[in-house]
Amino acid sequence: MNSPRRGVPAAVVRYAVAWVAGTALIAVAIVALLRASERTGPPHPAPALLSASRAAQCNLAAVNGPDELSRVLPAVGNASRIAATPGVYADVPAATRQLAALRRGLVVIHYRASIPRAAVTGLVRLYDEDRSRVVLVAHRHLDVAVAATAWRRRLTCEAFDGRVVQALRTFRQRLAERPRPGQREPRSW
Repeated sequence: MNSPRRGVPAAVVRYAVAWVAGTALIAVAIVALLRASERTGPPHPAPALLSASRAAQCNLAAVNGPDELSRVLPAVGNASRIAATPGVYADVPAATRQLAALRRGLVVIHYRASIPRAAVTGLVRLYDEDRSRVVLVAHRHLDVAVAATAWRRRLTCEAFDGRVVQALRTFRQRLAERPRPGQREPRSW
């Protein structure tokens, strides 16, 4: 006598194998798409920002991790839940609050407290152009005359003049428009 077959019918096994193979194929496709959308390095600066920073003799840099300037001019790192709000600060907000502001799309402009009063007035005018996206901070011990930070970006200027104001304006305009972390960045910054 023939005994009844034990186990799973062949059609069910084929169905299960096809389902697992299809799911694996979809997973591989998703991973490939995600990797293709990632950039291997920082995007190149927009021509206007690059030319403005060069004209002002400022240093424009992408910041991918902590460096020697991160203590004074944070541009990447762990942010607090509470961000520095846009405004003019006589005292430097905590680095974690600055980082939280940068992650929300704000630009922080730092200046050495000892720069001439006319320069400070120019920076306040620059702040007045876009009060909702700028944090203006005076530093007592800043090594450069003026600097600006955005999330993962930094502009530092040794001297201060009208060309520096234009470089700061271009930096603010270009980087205050950047998407928040988790969203896609434009190809150039």
